[in-house]
Amino acid sequence: CESCDFYECDPSFSNTESLEASYYGSSQTYNFMFEAITEKHFKKRSERLLNYANLRKVMDFGCGGGDLIKFLKTHYDEVVGLEPSKGLAKSTAQKYNVPVFDQRINDSSIPNEEFDAIFAIHSIEHVLNPHETISCLKSILKKGGYMCIEVPNSNSNIYRLQNLVHRFFGKKIATQLTPLHPPFHHLGYTEKSMTYLLKKNSFKIKDIYTLNLETRIPQNSSFKSVFFAGAKILSQLILSPFGNREALIVIAQKT
Repeated sequence: CESCDFYECDPSFSNTESLEASYYGSSQTYNFMFEAITEKHFKKRSERLLNYANLRKVMDFGCGGGDLIKFLKTHYDEVVGLEPSKGLAKSTAQKYNVPVFDQRINDSSIPNEEFDAIFAIHSIEHVLNPHETISCLKSILKKGGYMCIEVPNSNSNIYRLQNLVHRFFGKKIATQLTPLHPPFHHLGYTEKSMTYLLKKNSFKIKDIYTLNLETRIPQNSSFKSVFFAGAKILSQLILSPFGNREALIVIAQKT
């Protein structure tokens, strides 16, 4: 969209939730996707929020297998998760001994103004109606509370480079959107579109910046997988000094 800078599929796809649910509903799949994401990763993403006012009760929206929850428990008094996959929600609650709502946010029974902060780390790009989602999250956030959102930066230099490579080889692929296959990203966000989304829902932007995503090379990978992972790591090293990195992080306050 040229006016608000959202990336979307045209024509759009609907009824894809079952594809995503069956994929991420498996703890084996989730662990494979995220086994290399370390505490260092989450510390980088949330350390700026730790500098704000005293925050006691927080939520991890789309908590998955609980990797972020493990980190949050060392910094906050109360941590709650929300994960629509019932299997993952149950295993995460048991593993980390925290309450996890196994619902979608628009169907949840969470009381209004319940949390001091909400973390949404690589969750918002999976929802089909971001305005409804942000509005629901806002309702359970205390006045003056904070949202910490991380999404892929659709306008990043690394995505632009990848798209150029695809076009060079004659492939009509948009790296930013994957509505029908993993990781099932329905909408793409930039600094402009995320700012628009949050301000439209009465949030004040406190901080916005970009960081690189970690690139994992799984064990027993094929030569092709190792080659492309290595090429991406090299590209990140070259492009990183120019900013506009692969992950967009926004801290916003409810007004």
